[in-house]
Amino acid sequence: MRRLSNHHNHNNGDHKSYRRGWIAVFLFSLAMINYMDRIALSIAAKPIAEEFHLTSVGMGYLFSSFIWSYALFLIPVGLLIDKFGVKRVGGFGIFIWSLATALTGAASSFASLLTARLVMGAGESVSNPVGAKVIREWIPSTERGMITAIFNSGSYAGPAICSLVLAALVAAFGWRMSFVIAGSIGFATGYVISATGSYNWAFGIVGGLLVTGALVILSMTRKPMIPKERLPSLVVIAVQAS
Repeated sequence: MRRLSNHHNHNNGDHKSYRRGWIAVFLFSLAMINYMDRIALSIAAKPIAEEFHLTSVGMGYLFSSFIWSYALFLIPVGLLIDKFGVKRVGGFGIFIWSLATALTGAASSFASLLTARLVMGAGESVSNPVGAKVIREWIPSTERGMITAIFNSGSYAGPAICSLVLAALVAAFGWRMSFVIAGSIGFATGYVISATGSYNWAFGIVGGLLVTGALVILSMTRKPMIPKERLPSLVVIAVQAS
């Protein structure tokens, strides 16, 4: 009987370790995609400024507007997470910020760019409260330091890795397409996270439409919107801004 009990406890421990591994992957991906969408504007700053004839002051408003709504919504979002749970509020936040990121690619004026950044900041304010709640409730105290480090490392992997990818997209297909693809990646991640949640259908429909639209535009593209020799400068600008 004792052997069976020990075997059961061993299997149960393996299952919990497996689950905590996926939690670490989720937290890392959450932070990385969060920061990928943040730096998308930094990557595309030069072509956006040229297209909309924006001065450094105008670009400063766009860069800082994200922080305005982010700071404003942090405490309300924390209260909502405590009341409705991580999956509901986190899934809704990812949906909102991914949609705002993708719709940035459809902006037709400075006002629409500013609005998209404000909405994205509000959506992204779920990231850190969700991460803190998950680590506090689902991770043993003896492992929280490592999981917290993994979560935090995603915020550095985002600018380090995704800046290269987004810069290549801007150079090859234009800044608008880079935002659509960045938003689509967020929807794909949100779909996986909310696979058993109430927002699963929303991620599937909107994400599918975004990916389809991106593929159609890519198939119609005949030449790069920005010369590829400008790619290194885009990366430098993004790193400096982030």
